[in-house]
Amino acid sequence: MSSEVEAIDWEAVAKALGVPLSTLPVLEAAARLSSFSAAAEELHVTHGAISHQIRSLEEYLGLPVFARIGRRVELTPEGAALAEQVRAALQQVADAVEAISPEAREHKLVISVLPSFASRWLAILNRKAARWFPALLTWPTRNRPI
Repeated sequence: MSSEVEAIDWEAVAKALGVPLSTLPVLEAAARLSSFSAAAEELHVTHGAISHQIRSLEEYLGLPVFARIGRRVELTPEGAALAEQVRAALQQVADAVEAISPEAREHKLVISVLPSFASRWLAILNRKAARWFPALLTWPTRNRPI
C-alpha cells in the first residue's frame, strides 16, 4: 500500500458504532436463518450468546431488530434493512479475501459436520485418506469447518 493511504482508526470506528463489530455476523446469521438457535449452532456459540449480542445491538440502536413471537423471532422492517446491508458488507469482505487468495480454497473439499460425527466416523476415514491425499485433509479448529 502507498504511504498516502491513511490508517483506519479502529478505536474511532468502534466508538462511532457503539457496539462491537462482532454483533454484525451474529445479526447476519440470525436474520438469514430466522432463528437464534440455528445461528448459535452455525457460529458455534450458545443461544444465550446470540441473544446477548442481538440485545446489545438493539440497545445501541434504540429499537428492536427482531420481534419475539413466543419462541420464534422475526425481523422488524428496520432489522431487515440493516441485515441486508450487513450481509452485503460481509459478502464484500469475503469476496475481497477470495480475490487475493483464490488458491486457498482451490482443490479442497470442505465438510462441516457435528464434532461427534467427526471424531468417530471421519477420524477413521481421515487416517486412511491422509495417506492417499495428505494435502487435502486437515483437522478442524474452533469455528472452522473441515
